[in-house]
Amino acid sequence: MSGEILSIGQSGMAAAKTALQTTSHNISNVNTEGYSRQRIQQVAAPPVGAGSYVIGTGTYIRNIERIHDDFLEKKINTTLSEHNYNQEKHLQLTGLESIFNEINYEGLNSSLNSFFNAFRELSNSPGSETARSLTRESARVLVNNFHRFRDFISQTVTNVNYKLDESVMTINNILDSLSRLNVKIREVETANGESGDLRDERDVYLNKLSEFFCLANYTDDKGRFVINAQGVGTLVNGNLVQHLTSASPPKDELSDLDFPDARGVFIDKKNVSENFQQGKIGALIETRNNEMRYLQQRIDEIAWIFANSVNAIHRRGYANKTVDLGGDNVSVENDLEKISGINFFSVPVTKNQAAGMIDISVDIKNDLANVVTALEPNSPGDNRVALAISKLQYASISPDGKKTIEEDYLQTTANLALSVGRFRANTEQSEGLLAQARFFKETLSGVSIDEEAANMSKYQHAFEASARVMKVADEMFKAVLGIKS
Repeated sequence: MSGEILSIGQSGMAAAKTALQTTSHNISNVNTEGYSRQRIQQVAAPPVGAGSYVIGTGTYIRNIERIHDDFLEKKINTTLSEHNYNQEKHLQLTGLESIFNEINYEGLNSSLNSFFNAFRELSNSPGSETARSLTRESARVLVNNFHRFRDFISQTVTNVNYKLDESVMTINNILDSLSRLNVKIREVETANGESGDLRDERDVYLNKLSEFFCLANYTDDKGRFVINAQGVGTLVNGNLVQHLTSASPPKDELSDLDFPDARGVFIDKKNVSENFQQGKIGALIETRNNEMRYLQQRIDEIAWIFANSVNAIHRRGYANKTVDLGGDNVSVENDLEKISGINFFSVPVTKNQAAGMIDISVDIKNDLANVVTALEPNSPGDNRVALAISKLQYASISPDGKKTIEEDYLQTTANLALSVGRFRANTEQSEGLLAQARFFKETLSGVSIDEEAANMSKYQHAFEASARVMKVADEMFKAVLGIKS
């Protein structure tokens, strides 16, 4: 009898010891990222028959359970992808919006107005060399602003390239870590070990991976843990990893509207850049291929239409130079001195890269007299060309023929501002949803110091009571031995 009691007491002590270890483990990991608290599953040992009685044989720990909800974890991953997408989009668009800021310097809209005002002043004093000099200077500032826009977009694309390279490197490191964890988890679970901490670590890596794109994970029928990038394909299958690479697409895959140095994300030499959904990768590629390309096209188009409209009027007039006229008031041909058909700006044949290539023409740079004001030769007081150019400010010369250059530019600015505002609101909303999902997970899986302290006291008393049972069984055994002697 005392032997059975001793065995029961021993089982109670062993169970209480394991429970205390689990509780201590929870407390020590209260601040560990992604840790899910663990709980023992303690059950009664199978009873045995003793005559007409059924007698219990103690207790044992069936399992150490990890308190976790797969649905909540997947919800966090989905929300992480959405939040990082909104956050990165807002960050990139806010950076683009800064180029339109005209508070601290003379921006494109101000320099356009200054250019037209300079021609308006020139029309009031068509013979003034000072007015011509100011007109050329205002054109120089305007050209620099067009170049600044184009250079800023190019620099932004370079930053996106750097972020993509850095992201791909980080993603590959995470994929390698997930593969190693898959192997460890399978080895531990095959040996009937406890893999809760390893699974927590894997979930942390999945959270980090979700920041870059939307993913899905599952365990296949062979017990292998599989991770898919939605829209792209399988990246991890058990211990097998499919790495990403970042590189510039082949030139034959680029159109005239693409950024020639833009980098893409590849799998086995296949460009999957535009297949990524949500996350930082999706935001970077989408912003570059949509908003940045749109702004580049719009600024190129504005520069091209503006320069050609000015040139069309400017070519019709005559430079401020004295010209010998023939009998029918036809100018005498002079190869050394060009006095008509002068372009004010040099501009490419097509709209592509117009903002980066626009410049003051060589004729205007070399000679102020080539700034045309007169519609007829030998007319220093004629201001009709200068006046006509100044009136372009109010002419509907946009591609749709309904807006002025200024209105076209301001509409482009407004569209960008609306996108910035939309993604600012989306970022705030997704941040709230992410905080809510994390709160639910913390409520379910997080460690409560008060609860664990109570458990520690409970298991400590259980251990002491079981030890007391063993002591009583030992005393009974000694008493029995004493009777026999």
